[in-house]
Amino acid sequence: MANIKKRNKWMASGGLLAVVLSAVVLGGCMPAKMVNWQPLDITNTLSTDVGSKRWNTYRFETAGPFPYQRIGYVMFADDVTMDMWKVPYANLGKKSMREVLEDHDAYLKSRMWTGTVMNFKRYELEGNAIAYTANELEMEVDLWDTGASGSNIGLRLTYTDRRSFSGGDSGSGMDGQGH
Repeated sequence: MANIKKRNKWMASGGLLAVVLSAVVLGGCMPAKMVNWQPLDITNTLSTDVGSKRWNTYRFETAGPFPYQRIGYVMFADDVTMDMWKVPYANLGKKSMREVLEDHDAYLKSRMWTGTVMNFKRYELEGNAIAYTANELEMEVDLWDTGASGSNIGLRLTYTDRRSFSGGDSGSGMDGQGH
């Protein structure tokens, strides 16, 4: 009798899994994939045409129990639809990388925060640059390819706040959505 109950539980679990997987496939909810990226040497880039090109730019920041926050930027091409996925942001219009660095300094000064060095990444699809991110240390930023959105490339931004919320040395693993 116990074996029959176990077998029925396994069959019910397997049936539920099949229904969930079918719904995901039929609903088009396949997970996004991370966009390929490379670190960018900003010192050399600022002296090139890439450094002066203007991109659509959003500024965002961490949230947490600290008296200061970490700041990040995402710069993306006109043919990209950027989904900030519940991350509050300020739309700065079109900015070059140099202007992003200037905005970062001005924003820190206006908030009376002490910032850190900015890390820049270049994101590309099929060998073409589609976006750049710039973020302070203790903040990890990723872009995910969510597929085409009409004639545009769909990207989703996520970030992880790597500061310790416990007073220790380890990162908290909290992301921008409080998870």
